[in-house]
Amino acid sequence: MSYLMSITLKKKKKGSKCRPEYQIFMRESGMIQETSLEAYYDLKNSLGDRQRMILNIIKVYPGVSNHDISCILNIPINSVTPRVKELRAMGFVEFDHYKVDRRTGKRVMTWVAVL
Repeated sequence: MSYLMSITLKKKKKGSKCRPEYQIFMRESGMIQETSLEAYYDLKNSLGDRQRMILNIIKVYPGVSNHDISCILNIPINSVTPRVKELRAMGFVEFDHYKVDRRTGKRVMTWVAVL
């Protein structure tokens, strides 16, 4: 898991969509309430290990499907699908687009991380 986290941190530094200086600007300009940021970080800190791993994969590989996540993490898809659903309910992940999975030939949903 630590190896995966180090990959995530390296990739995040290269092309992060929400850099810390943007967060500071948004906080200082009043675009985001301080209480909203506190709530976000409280929720983020309360994620389980699997939820955190899956969220990191979605951040590193935007437009990834449940099956892709399952292959990347080498865990069963029935462990991935409920965690993605929980992350969607918490507002960390949202639907991106449909694509055809080349392994199954079926249409699948892809995900992107919010924030």
